[in-house]
Amino acid sequence: GDSSSGQAYLFEPASTVRYRQNVRTGDAPDDPDYPKPAVYVDYLIPEGTTETLTIEFFAASGERVNGYTLESSAPENGSEEPGPTVEEDMALSTVRFLETSELTARPGMNRFAWDMRYPGAWHKDEDRRFSNGPLVLPGQYRVRMTLGEREFERSLELQVDPRLEQLGVGSDDMREQLALQRQVLEALDGARRLAAELEESLKKRAEEEADATDQERKEAALAILNTEGGTYMPPGLIAQLAYLYSMISTADQKLGQDAFERFSELNQQLLQVRSTIES
Repeated sequence: GDSSSGQAYLFEPASTVRYRQNVRTGDAPDDPDYPKPAVYVDYLIPEGTTETLTIEFFAASGERVNGYTLESSAPENGSEEPGPTVEEDMALSTVRFLETSELTARPGMNRFAWDMRYPGAWHKDEDRRFSNGPLVLPGQYRVRMTLGEREFERSLELQVDPRLEQLGVGSDDMREQLALQRQVLEALDGARRLAAELEESLKKRAEEEADATDQERKEAALAILNTEGGTYMPPGLIAQLAYLYSMISTADQKLGQDAFERFSELNQQLLQVRSTIES
């Protein structure tokens, strides 16, 4: 539609350099506030719009990278139209919309800053759930805005950070790094969900008569997954997976063989925990 006629409209985002920023901003009033790396998506929303708004990103291969919807709140205009389902109990690879207060649907111009990331792992703390996912690779993408029944699509280019060439990091290194990041995240996601299920199950068990052997198995599994409270306690499996993910995510890099071997060990431990519970 014509952007000046009061119709919805999605502008083509500017070509953006995909880069990491490891600058920590301080809390003092005169500390600089560095904008986070992002693709800025500008769009027009007409007056009186009551439909649900979503924004999604797709790789050139057609893979859906991420999707967002407005944080659910009581509709100001009295509309009771249901929004997209935020599927929080499904596997990490499942299509889902992340609710975010960053997405707005005010009449007129709006801007959404996409952090160029896949969804992160599930976390029992809702404020940390699905955050800090891996950065997408440089390349061609599509952004899709859906407003009720209307869809708008534009192309989007993410350019390689020119500093990576000087560091000797190539596209194959980044692809290999992303593949491992996603494997680690999937394991971390599964381990956190499993621990939450076991905790819930043991709580219910306290209220009912249950099999003592089953309870012991679940408690033993939780002891492996979680880090016991106290000072300098050895990290549990969840903490070890989270640490491995952070180590392979601080910079674009050619990963050493030790990272792959460490993941293999941790993943094997997770499979053993699962088989113990299911036996």
